[in-house]
Amino acid sequence: MKTKVFAFLRAASKYLLAGWIVGVLGFTIARIVVVWGFLQKYGVNVYGFAVIDLVTAIPYALSIPLLVKAVCNRNIRRVQLWATVWVATFVAPYVYVFIFAGNLPAIVIIVVASYCTLMFALAARRLQKKVTVVHSQSQEGT
Repeated sequence: MKTKVFAFLRAASKYLLAGWIVGVLGFTIARIVVVWGFLQKYGVNVYGFAVIDLVTAIPYALSIPLLVKAVCNRNIRRVQLWATVWVATFVAPYVYVFIFAGNLPAIVIIVVASYCTLMFALAARRLQKKVTVVHSQSQEGT
């Protein structure tokens, strides 16, 4: 019975991963629209931002489950690798905004920095919850 459950979970996880990637791409497109509407007037090249955001979206989405797996397996090298990929792909679009924007007013800098900080904190919390769930499931399986 256990093997059937694990087989089902493995099959379902592929669909969950695909859904997660589609969700991240959807969020990426939403961010591009926001940049187009609000930050273009301050010198942010929307096309450059879009390329960076789209190129980093899939590695970001894949890094999270791989990081969770590495943490649960206590594979320090993989944790370092996937944590680096996760952080780099998360911050790259925001770094682009701050480096290549023209004259951002202080309020825009505060809003973008606050948004980036909030999104990073939420992502870190989600990652922590996933590690906890996977770790507790692996403890139950043994």
